[in-house]
Amino acid sequence: MILPFDKLNWKTISQRRNVFDIIDAFKDMLDWKIISSSKHLHVSEIEVLYKYKDYLDWHTICSREDFQITNQILNEFANYIDWDKASSSLHIDFTRELVDNYQDRWNWPVLVKNKAFNNKINVSDMPYMKQINIVEFINHFPRKPQAFHFTHMSNALKIIRNMKLQSRNYAEGNFTNSAGSNVHRTAKAHRFARFYFMPKSPTQFYNECLGKDKGDRYYMKARNLGLPKCPLPVFFVFDVEELLMTIPDKCYYSTGNMQKDSARSFKVIEEPNRIKAREIYINSYDTFNERQQEFLIEGELDFSKLKKVQIVCYDSFQAEMLRKELVGTPWMEVISTNGNLYEHCNKEIRYNDSDNSIRISTNGYRNSFEFKVVYHNNNVPTIINKNMVIRQRDNNIFIQDSVELNKDVPFEVYFETKDPRIESWLIYKNSVS
Repeated sequence: MILPFDKLNWKTISQRRNVFDIIDAFKDMLDWKIISSSKHLHVSEIEVLYKYKDYLDWHTICSREDFQITNQILNEFANYIDWDKASSSLHIDFTRELVDNYQDRWNWPVLVKNKAFNNKINVSDMPYMKQINIVEFINHFPRKPQAFHFTHMSNALKIIRNMKLQSRNYAEGNFTNSAGSNVHRTAKAHRFARFYFMPKSPTQFYNECLGKDKGDRYYMKARNLGLPKCPLPVFFVFDVEELLMTIPDKCYYSTGNMQKDSARSFKVIEEPNRIKAREIYINSYDTFNERQQEFLIEGELDFSKLKKVQIVCYDSFQAEMLRKELVGTPWMEVISTNGNLYEHCNKEIRYNDSDNSIRISTNGYRNSFEFKVVYHNNNVPTIINKNMVIRQRDNNIFIQDSVELNKDVPFEVYFETKDPRIESWLIYKNSVS
């Protein structure tokens, strides 16, 4: 029996040594990330690179020890290579003309530390104020800076599908709110997509999962903020250097939380020296304001071409929920979990999942809430714990404390509150093919 081509395991085939005997005939089906890492691919031969330049995984190629980024590679494959790797290459004969030709492609914080560059070029003699300011900004940080954005999973799904992370001005009305009521006290932050330089910010402390509950020592302060929540939290993590080198004219930072009157914002390429970077990583009462300094992108961040994007879920079950919504896209492989990014100090949604049913509850959340089950047409889901049903309106079934359903028809489950704010968050979706 001969299997059709689309039923073959091309990932396994791509790992075989003799794959190079059939590479031209089946190049549209092979896994080029695997091919690009193969020791049998002769990356030192320029003809090979030319022939397969539109198929190769260039990040993998540029990471190989047997691949050297030279002047010829720069000139012939400038639109393909990894410029972080190029900026650190010791095999380039740097000239002022060469640096000028690619001035918007170099990773300047990496380039200025490259001995091959420093032996030939005196950057202080060149008109690169924008690049020098980026280098100065990065040099303030005691570690490689990252930008963290925290949102509910349904928002994350829209962001991933659009490949754009938008400011509140751009996104207003299109996303589920997880912010506290203080987000409306000033509009100066609303033109920016906002990021923290570290996870576990004071904002996250109040917003993570179901937020602060009755009996918590911070409950009244949280209530004054509107009891903010982010039931299924997802982190987007970006490399600040990559952002600065990709969209320098849109990158700003703040001197504190942008919801505070005292916080000011500065454009990195114009004023790189107002950041208090070391204090960001010191968790103490004395650095409370500095830890809330923000990295800001004016308007929106289009991350469709960025290489260093991380999407980090709260736990493995929630990560799998998000992956199921992204089947067939490269983002499936980007989604991960990392418990170190989360506080794990607030009440949370709990899932007990089996092949035939799902039970959703909390771990003892005491504030008032309801689960809302939404079904479609006349396909009413089978509710196992019927004694918890409060009421039904149209295609909406409202349930208290916990909800347990058979997974025999499509439905969605929402977590809803009415006090002190009316809010609704999608927390589960059952799809039946």
